[in-house]
Amino acid sequence: MLISVIIPMYNRKFTIKRAMNSVLSQVPNKKEFQIELIVVDDCSTDNSVEVAREIKDERVKIVKLDKNSGANVARNYGINLANGEIIAFNDSDDEWLPEKLSKQLEVLQEKNIDFLCCNMETNIYSGKMRMLTPRPSGFVPIEELLGKNYIVSTQNLIGKADMFKSNQFSHEISRFQDWELILRLLIKGYRLYFMEEVLVRQYIQPNSLSKNLKNGVLSLRYMLEEFKEEYAQHPLQKAEVILTVGSHLHHMNYRCAQFYFKSLKLRFSMTVLAKALFMFFTDLSRKKESE
Repeated sequence: MLISVIIPMYNRKFTIKRAMNSVLSQVPNKKEFQIELIVVDDCSTDNSVEVAREIKDERVKIVKLDKNSGANVARNYGINLANGEIIAFNDSDDEWLPEKLSKQLEVLQEKNIDFLCCNMETNIYSGKMRMLTPRPSGFVPIEELLGKNYIVSTQNLIGKADMFKSNQFSHEISRFQDWELILRLLIKGYRLYFMEEVLVRQYIQPNSLSKNLKNGVLSLRYMLEEFKEEYAQHPLQKAEVILTVGSHLHHMNYRCAQFYFKSLKLRFSMTVLAKALFMFFTDLSRKKESE
């Protein structure tokens, strides 16, 4: 079985070799497989491509986009080039553990499912923080992910190639692209399985996209509109997303109280009420300062 692994890359000369080697050094266990590694460079301005080419392995294909277009476009480009019947992803600054593919492939085939994700540990900058998803293995219903994506990240995801080729990453958002794609797939009836075993190490860099609050707000508001029918059926989850938008705006020093009050209308909480009142008076002071 051929597995195509896609790594989007932009200015990751210090981490790309670790990411690539962690894929190429995967250890077959019960399930034999071959690897095709596709690195898609998003017009890096450093020497990431040269560093990546230092890895001499016939399984590696390095391609470049014509212009800087973002990680979603790079991933989709790789998906379209993929020859494998299974597609998996890694990020250019993250690391797979040695048996990730073999263990995921075993579950994928035994459960006869469309796609699955594993648990991972997250290291922020110096590796001082470790976060694990507190959830047992099992199938994931859509209502569990509508409010918050605490399970799926692109680098722990693996699934059937034909599914990813016909359902690709959105070009409309620059954050939460994995979350948005998973919700679309679940709505269409594909089944997602979660493995509680940690098989990926994620490294959050200082310039990571996950730190961009403005992009987060834009992406969340896009998703609220895209999945408005689903959120209408699940108001508690909608309240959680609206609250996250408000929190992002607060940390950007923008007025945000309205989002806390909108969340309250859908799900009352004394804690959120207290935060909403605090944000209301904070917004008033910000308004006065700007006058």
